[in-house]
Amino acid sequence: MAHADKETRMNRKQSVFANGTQFLAWRSRNCTRCVKQWAENKYSCEIEKALDAAYINDGLVDRKILERMGFSMNAIEYTWDCPERVLNESVESFNNAEPY
Repeated sequence: MAHADKETRMNRKQSVFANGTQFLAWRSRNCTRCVKQWAENKYSCEIEKALDAAYINDGLVDRKILERMGFSMNAIEYTWDCPERVLNESVESFNNAEPY
């Protein structure tokens, strides 16, 4: 019975990134620019939490999370904008500041 449960869970999950570099690029484009990013030792975003868990475990993410983050098997982009990202204006203004 336990084996069947594990197999069912595995069928609901899939790998989203080809490697750790793509994972970090996606996080930089989305999570680190979002007001919901990890702060004060807690998650405010289920997507970020699921991706972090996948990163330190087996690399697999629940398909519901994949849908929410805009993942597509047909995508040709290395990273993409997360539909649930809420841009943090203070981070954006810092990133867009003129150099000295």
